[in-house]
Amino acid sequence: MVPGQIPKTEIRIINADGSGDHVILPNSEFSVEPRWSVHNQIVFMSNMNGSQQIFTMNTDGTDIKQLTNEGSSGDPVWSPDGSQISFGSNREGNGKLNIFVMNTDGSNILQLTHFQIPVESGDTNWSPDGKKIIFEYDINGHLQSDPNAFAEVWTMNANGTQQLSTTQPCSSVGCAPRWRP
Repeated sequence: MVPGQIPKTEIRIINADGSGDHVILPNSEFSVEPRWSVHNQIVFMSNMNGSQQIFTMNTDGTDIKQLTNEGSSGDPVWSPDGSQISFGSNREGNGKLNIFVMNTDGSNILQLTHFQIPVESGDTNWSPDGKKIIFEYDINGHLQSDPNAFAEVWTMNANGTQQLSTTQPCSSVGCAPRWRP
């Protein structure tokens, strides 16, 4: 890989026992973070069309659909019932990174957080009952990939209300809060 160049990646599927390993999305521009829905669809982020956006596809790699197109969007996660996708995006511009949800076809995008710089939020995960979202809250203007960022784990209702800090600090790089099943 050449420094500064977007890496080529592939998305693969493998059975739980290690058998059946095969590629469903070959050699694309930084296609990462695939997540499987209860409706047998895969959501992922990719630079395949020139900027980091959210896509879905069938589990065999067919019927790829781009769901977002404003700013850069990433970290897509299905709601437990498969009806919505949460994601982080800088679509507001001016360096703001906030959390949004949308329907599975990319419609009805709703902004959940309204943090101002120097804060960013992202890396969401839904509670098993779909009523809450847990996320990473980065403070002091350091982005998620900066090892000097101070981050906390926060929660909110799935509609964006009652945003609360757990007061639990987390590692800035790789902070990925998750709910216990």
